[in-house]
Amino acid sequence: MSDQDLAIKKGFMHRLEKIDFRILVWALFIITVVIRLFYFFQTYSQPVWWDEGDYMNLARAWAFGKPGWDLNPLRPVLFPLIVAVLMKVGFSELLFRIISILFSLLAIFITYKLGKSMYNKYVGIFAATMLAFFWSFLFFTFRLLVDIPVASLWLLSLYLFWQGHENNSKRHLIFLGPAIALTFLMKFTGALVALAILIYLLATEGFRWLKNKTLWKTAAFGFTIALPYFIFQWAKFGSPFAFYTRAIGMMAPNPRSFFRTLMDYILQIIPLMHIVYLVLFIIGFIIALRIFFCLDLLRTNKHKELRADLLTMLSFMIPMLYLIYIGYGLYIEERYSFLSYPLMFILAGNALCFIYLKAAKIHKIIGIILVVLLLGFGSYQNLVHANSAIKEKVNSFIQVKEAGKLIQESGSADDVVVSFHTQAELQYHANRRVMGIAGKNETELRDILKKDKVSFYVANIFVQPNPESIWKVAFPYQHPEIFTIIGAYEPYIDQEKKIPILAVFKVNQTAL
Repeated sequence: MSDQDLAIKKGFMHRLEKIDFRILVWALFIITVVIRLFYFFQTYSQPVWWDEGDYMNLARAWAFGKPGWDLNPLRPVLFPLIVAVLMKVGFSELLFRIISILFSLLAIFITYKLGKSMYNKYVGIFAATMLAFFWSFLFFTFRLLVDIPVASLWLLSLYLFWQGHENNSKRHLIFLGPAIALTFLMKFTGALVALAILIYLLATEGFRWLKNKTLWKTAAFGFTIALPYFIFQWAKFGSPFAFYTRAIGMMAPNPRSFFRTLMDYILQIIPLMHIVYLVLFIIGFIIALRIFFCLDLLRTNKHKELRADLLTMLSFMIPMLYLIYIGYGLYIEERYSFLSYPLMFILAGNALCFIYLKAAKIHKIIGIILVVLLLGFGSYQNLVHANSAIKEKVNSFIQVKEAGKLIQESGSADDVVVSFHTQAELQYHANRRVMGIAGKNETELRDILKKDKVSFYVANIFVQPNPESIWKVAFPYQHPEIFTIIGAYEPYIDQEKKIPILAVFKVNQTAL
């Protein structure tokens, strides 16, 4: 950085220091809370999706024993365990949605703290603002999923490491291991933060870090917290690493090369932040590439920003590369990359400071105006997108929720329900045991309905049935002596408007 740049930067910082920086932080916090409360009151009663139903059914089964729900070894346990404990003491879904908002706020706050610690407080506030308005992060704040909480714990782990190791704070470093363990238990890919830190240590210190006793202590602390889960996996699934071996075993062959999948991620995931944030990220990424020209300087503590660039790059690239490797390239969804986005916004925040320095050479006021316009317009773009997505999806699968309420009101707690699709969502809303519709033909299906004492049959078509199974949708309509329709929900899927997208039938066991 030239002497002129340093002078401009010093002048910019001095001018901003005249404003109490806490006002900016509090303003962002208040705006962020207000926006989340606004959408919370629109979404707190929205129907759950499959993954939400999976977690919530598991939590309810752990809390009360029924209706039962099988644990998939791929599912992390920390979130449903927290929900189960809260359910057991009497709390409802409303609290769980509030907790999701609190995790969202925590992620934004830690992004500010991390950016401030690694670069400066302006990078921190810029990055936190981008994350606060990022449309997908805002959208999933109101879903009962693990992606927001794991992002919060991921960022916390990085912050504890940077403060503890780079700023020599043992009280931060000692909690690093537990934070990583909780990140892993919230979502298994969260353990990749340990890999990012390990590579960083090897790149900056070689093997000198092995002499750091505090690192060994915090690693032991974290392993102790995670150990019961490995024992549980071993006891239930036959391997302490069943969560990983099942993931590898269930991978479908990827018809594309790793490079093709990588390009798909670059072209689909990264541009989702919209043009302003995207351009800022690209500039920040290019700036961070300076680490490859200064590798010899990484092992000195005199070049803090270079070391920050390295950790930031590792922390956003490793989880994305892992997703591509493990096979998520077949189904790309941006929430799987919530571990990466906050670090990308930190790079974008650093780019925003860089842009100011260049613009301020013309006039300092121009630099400030440019920063405000870029950050403001980028946030506006994302907020408009978030508003559209939230309103569009707020009533998705409302038919399943209404059907669940109807079933709950029309029978008893021991009722068994079969459903063509959306079993997880239906079981959560009905609070009744829900299974898929088994049987290869009508005779087998009748026998199963009788054997399992099924009380309700739900014919729903939210996806196109395969030809071998479509008869299961028509079956209850063809046998009114067995099935009595008690609820039908639009839209209709046929031109005659006789078959709704979801219908609930009461099963007459004596007629089977």
